[in-house]
Amino acid sequence: MRTSRTAWWRRAAVALLCSAGLVLPIPSAAADTASTGHPSGSTLTPRALAFPVTETFDGTTTLGTTIGSAASTGDGWMRLTSATAGQAGTWKMNDSFSSGLGIVAEFTYATYGGTAFEGRRGDGMSFYLADGSAANGVGGTGGALGYACSMIAGTLCTAKSGVPGAYLGIGLDEFGNFSSSGVGNGGPGAAPNKIVLRGGGNGSTGYRYATAADGPGSTVETGTRATFRTVRIALLPGGTKMLLSVWSDSGPGTTLTKLISDYDVTTITDQPKLPGTLKVGFAAGTGSATNIHEIGDLKITVPVDLTVGKAVNTATVPAGGGPVTYTVTVSNGSANDVTGAVVRDPVPGLTGVTWKCAAGTGGTCGQASGSGNSLHTTADLKRGGSVTYTLTGTAPAQPTTLRNTATVTAPADRTDTNPADNTATSSPTTVTARADVVAAKEALGTGPVFAGREFSYQITATNRGPSDTTAVDAVDVLPEALRFVSSPADCTATGRTVTCPARAALAAGADTAWAIRVRLDPAYQGDGSDLLNKATVRHAVSDPQPANNTSAGVGPPDGLAPPQADLVTVKTPSTTKPVAPGETYGYTVTVTNRGPSVAREVRVTDPLIPALAFVTSADGCTVTGTGTDRTVGCGPVAELAPGEIRTWHFTVRLDPAHTGDGGTVRNTATAGAVTYDPDSRNNSSTAGAPGGTVRPAQADVELAKRATAG
Repeated sequence: MRTSRTAWWRRAAVALLCSAGLVLPIPSAAADTASTGHPSGSTLTPRALAFPVTETFDGTTTLGTTIGSAASTGDGWMRLTSATAGQAGTWKMNDSFSSGLGIVAEFTYATYGGTAFEGRRGDGMSFYLADGSAANGVGGTGGALGYACSMIAGTLCTAKSGVPGAYLGIGLDEFGNFSSSGVGNGGPGAAPNKIVLRGGGNGSTGYRYATAADGPGSTVETGTRATFRTVRIALLPGGTKMLLSVWSDSGPGTTLTKLISDYDVTTITDQPKLPGTLKVGFAAGTGSATNIHEIGDLKITVPVDLTVGKAVNTATVPAGGGPVTYTVTVSNGSANDVTGAVVRDPVPGLTGVTWKCAAGTGGTCGQASGSGNSLHTTADLKRGGSVTYTLTGTAPAQPTTLRNTATVTAPADRTDTNPADNTATSSPTTVTARADVVAAKEALGTGPVFAGREFSYQITATNRGPSDTTAVDAVDVLPEALRFVSSPADCTATGRTVTCPARAALAAGADTAWAIRVRLDPAYQGDGSDLLNKATVRHAVSDPQPANNTSAGVGPPDGLAPPQADLVTVKTPSTTKPVAPGETYGYTVTVTNRGPSVAREVRVTDPLIPALAFVTSADGCTVTGTGTDRTVGCGPVAELAPGEIRTWHFTVRLDPAHTGDGGTVRNTATAGAVTYDPDSRNNSSTAGAPGGTVRPAQADVELAKRATAG
C-alpha cells in the first residue's frame, strides 16, 4: 500500500507528464499566426462584436485565431487537440465585446478517440474569457486544459504560463487535474469528470480554483462525435457582482441542466478586475492521457432576463358575456437593454378581441393597439423597463374553461438566462352556459270556436342562445273551461296541468314544438277573456331572460262564436196496437243533444190535429189553446248536455167521431232551445196512430126500459 507521500509524488509525476510539453517558452509569433493572418501578439485594435454571433466552424466563417494544436476539421468542428500526448491548442475570437453587457455563449463539444492513462482519458477542454486587449496565447498542456498555468512538483506556477489576460476559465475536465494543486496556483485535488471554474490570471499568477460540479451522468466525456453535448455559459453583471451560470445536456435530444448557478466570479481569490472588453476562447490539453477535443456550433448573445406576468379580471363569466380582460405585463431585468422583444398572446376562446399597449418607465410599445385573437407584437425595453397590454373580449357562446398563456421571447441578439418566467398563464375563467329560451303559444286551425268544440295549441321553445341547452320541456296549466284531449307530441295531463316531454338538447338558434288538443267546456258561457292561456318552457341552463320563458296568453283561434247544440227529435206511439175512435194512447218524444254545446231551455212543442185531444202527461207536458188550435208543450229543460237524452210521455184520445182509417192521424213534435241549432232539419219528428191504422168504431149501447104510471 502506497504511503501518502508516495501518492503525492505520483500526482506530481502525473501533472508533470500532463504538462511536459509546456516547459518550452511560448511559440513564436510566426507559429501562432491565425487563419486571419494576424500574429498572436498582434496589437491591432479588435472590433466590437455584433450580436448574435454564430460560428459554425465549417469554413464559411473565420471569426477566430488558432494557436498550438487547434485546427478546423473543415466539416463543422474546431479540433483543439488530437489524440496525441502533450498537446495544447486554443481558438480565440478576433473581436471583443463590452464586459458590461455580460455574455451568453452556447456551443457543442465532443471528446473521443483517445488513450487512457491510469484508466482515464484526457485531459479535457476549457471555455474562457480574456481581456479584449490582451495578446493571444495558450496555457499549459495536460491538466491545465490549455487555459491555466501549471506547476512542477508543487512549486509556484512557473512551468507554463496561462492564457494571457484571462478573466475566467471553465474546464470540462475528464482526467481530473484541472482541480489539482498542480494547476493554476493550487486546487483541492484531482477530481475527474467535473465542470470546474477557475478565476482569471496572467502568466504565472492567478487562475485560482473557484468551484466545480459533476458532469451530467457523472461524466464530461461524450465518447463519440455523434453523442456530442451542448453547454450554455452565462455571465451577468449584477451591480458589483459578476454572476456565472453553467448548463449542460447529456447528449442530443436531452435537456440542458443547470449545474453552476449564479456564482459570483468577483469572490475568487486574486480575481483580476473586470476589463472593459472581453474575448471568447476555447482551449484543450492532453498529457499522458489523450482524447480528441472538438467544439462546434458556437452562438454568442447578450444576456437578458425578460419576464411576463398575466392576470384576468374574472374567475367566472356567463357565455356571451363579459368583458373578459387580460392584463399582460412584460418587463426587463437589469442585465441589458432589449430592442424588439417579441410578445405573443393567442387569446383563445374570446370574440371581438381588442388590445392596447401602455408603456411603463423604460418601455416602448412596438404597436399601440390592435384587434383580433392573436396578439403578436414587439416591445423595446431598457434595463428595468416594462410595457403593459390590456386585452378585452367577449366570452364564447358555449361553456368552457378559458386558459390563456402569454409569452415573451428575446430577439436573436439576446438570450434569456431565465426562460422559466418567459411564459405566464392566467388563472382559469369558467364560462357558464347561458341560453335565452323563449316560449311562444299559438292556437291552430280556423275559428271561431264555440262551447264544446275541440281545437289545438302549439307550444314552441326557441333558443336565442348564446349557448346550447338541454332538458327542454313545456308546462301548460289549462283554464277551467278547457279540457285536455290528446297530444301527438306525447304530452300528458294531470288534472288541468299539461306536461310535454323534454327534448334532450336544443342548440342555440334552434326551436322545438309540442302540440296539444283541447276542448272548450260545452257549458261555457263566458266572453273568452278567461280562456287566455299561457305556456311555460323549462330547461337545464341558466336563462338570462326568465320572463320570456312564459308565453303571452292565447285564446281559441279567431275568438269565440255562440254555443251550438244539434238537437235531434224522435217521436213514436207508445204502443203498436191499433186503437179505435174514442180510445186513448200515448206518444213518446225523445230529444238528443248531439252537441257540441250544452243546449239550454230545451222544450218540445207538438200541435195536435183536430182528431186528437190531450189527456194527461206524467212528465209535465201540458196543452195550450182551444178548439182546433191546441199544442202540447213539454219542458223546458234548463240544460241538456251533449250526448244527453230527454224523454217525455203524454197521452191523447182519438176523437170518438173519427171515421177515417188512421192515415190522417199524424202530428209532429219539434224540439227547440235558446241555444243555436246548426241543423234544424232533425229537430222535428212525426208519428201517426199506433200500428198505423184505426180500428172500426165501437159503441157499447145499453138499453134501458122504464114503465111509467098512467
